[in-house]
Amino acid sequence: MSPKLISSREANRRWARRITLAVVTTVMLSGCAPETMKVLPEQSLGKPETNNGCPQQTRNDIENRILAQIDALGRRSFNEALDHASLAFRKSIDTRSFEAMITSGFPILLDNAAVSFGRCQEFGDRAMIEVSFKGQPSEGLIYSLGLADSQWWIEAAAPMSDIFPSQEELKEL
Repeated sequence: MSPKLISSREANRRWARRITLAVVTTVMLSGCAPETMKVLPEQSLGKPETNNGCPQQTRNDIENRILAQIDALGRRSFNEALDHASLAFRKSIDTRSFEAMITSGFPILLDNAAVSFGRCQEFGDRAMIEVSFKGQPSEGLIYSLGLADSQWWIEAAAPMSDIFPSQEELKEL
């Protein structure tokens, strides 16, 4: 049996579906991080990126949004966690469905594990950042966020792959 060839367009669609699922999950996980939550030093879990990344203020805003959602999820405050999602995401899901999605697909977000932020890329009003969890390197996520009303909002989260998406891949989404 010969291997099936996959077109780059089909591969991009698969990647987009993964990112969309991840963003939806991420939105539900935002919240204010308690002082007891530890943030590990920044580290990259994959190959170095050659892009300029995110300006420090953007990185700070994105990390704070994600930590806030993760804190809310750790307290099982799904409604509050959902408040960190983009308006489009909030309109597409109710709190019960969001809870079910997080509980079944992203249980690591409920553990209040220490997190580490990796590479960040900003593309105008869109950004992506790597998030890993202490003791669970294989359960890292890539968060996708959108800028609205001068604030970053979680749009999706997806399991981290070996390769962080390039600018070209992100533009095709």
